[in-house]
Amino acid sequence: MKKIILFFVMFLFLGILSAQEAQNEPAPSQSDIIVMHETTLDGGEAAPEEAEANQESEAQNAPKKEEKPDKFFFLPTIGAGSGYGVFNVNAGFWMNLLVNRTKSGNNTYLGIKTHVGYTPLDLGYNLIMFPIELNALIDFKVENEVLAYLGWWFSAGIGLSWELERYYYDEDENEFFKNMAWGTGLSLLFKNRVTFIAGINGNPRRYFDVNFAVGYRF
Repeated sequence: MKKIILFFVMFLFLGILSAQEAQNEPAPSQSDIIVMHETTLDGGEAAPEEAEANQESEAQNAPKKEEKPDKFFFLPTIGAGSGYGVFNVNAGFWMNLLVNRTKSGNNTYLGIKTHVGYTPLDLGYNLIMFPIELNALIDFKVENEVLAYLGWWFSAGIGLSWELERYYYDEDENEFFKNMAWGTGLSLLFKNRVTFIAGINGNPRRYFDVNFAVGYRF
């Protein structure tokens, strides 16, 4: 009986010592858990989740490719306006060559601009216009998901005009004349290369029109 009691006392004493040792062992720190999470069974390589996060961070920090401007563009246009006559309609084109580009991404173009326009006038006359102008365009880079450039343009040249009698009472009344032609305004180039143009077209002798046009840069 004494031997059994002595055995249980020794067993209880060893159990108490084991419990105290378990309590005194330090718990794993948070940094140890992170390190264990980042390592795989192969030893050393980052876990898939951490690797994907690193790849996304590198992609975001990678420098964006700079968009190259058009060295040359052809822009057919169709538009309408009002001013000298009740209304006018016109169709034309721009041809411009890149001559300068700044570090901030602004582009300067030079070229020619022309259109054929039709304006019905009072007193039974029609006016057909054909200006041929030198054109300067400055495209300012815009950080926008829809708009690529906001431009300012100016043009000047010669304007050819035919004033035709609408009712043909007297063919001698038809008149051809030429004057200085000019224009200025804004140009909006969208990401899809559609272009919206708003401006004033002037002729010091005959007309002064506000015009709007749309086109597509090729």
